[in-house]
Amino acid sequence: VMWKAGLELVRGQPLIGIGAGNFRGSFAAANESVGGAPFDYTHAHNALLTISIRSGIVGLLSLFSLFMVPLFVSLRAGGDAVSDDGFAILAAVQLVYLTSGATGLALGHDIQDAVYITATVFCLYLIFGPATASAPEKSPQHVAGMLEWA
Repeated sequence: VMWKAGLELVRGQPLIGIGAGNFRGSFAAANESVGGAPFDYTHAHNALLTISIRSGIVGLLSLFSLFMVPLFVSLRAGGDAVSDDGFAILAAVQLVYLTSGATGLALGHDIQDAVYITATVFCLYLIFGPATASAPEKSPQHVAGMLEWA
């Protein structure tokens, strides 16, 4: 029922959504029209649907950027075992948060946000190292190996 109600809201405002401040009232009304009862939830129990309702396609693209940009930037960095491990951990963190969003919120709860940000920053530190370190040369074989892994 929640996902059907959410899809109705997305169809009404697909580009920019209904706005975060309008979510609870609009979602309760949509739940009532679809399921007969005005369930008042703070999210649609699906991160992609929740973002689509609140912010439309624009918000959905922003969410994907939040997860994908660190991965794409990290593919060009590193070259040693530590940075390769950092990339593997980063990919796992991103995958866990994206898949957890299928039945809940990928982000949006304070502790989840803090763990995601901390893990991402830690992995990026492993990949890029301290700001004072010089970047190692990238061989075409290394970049090709990382792309095969991904």
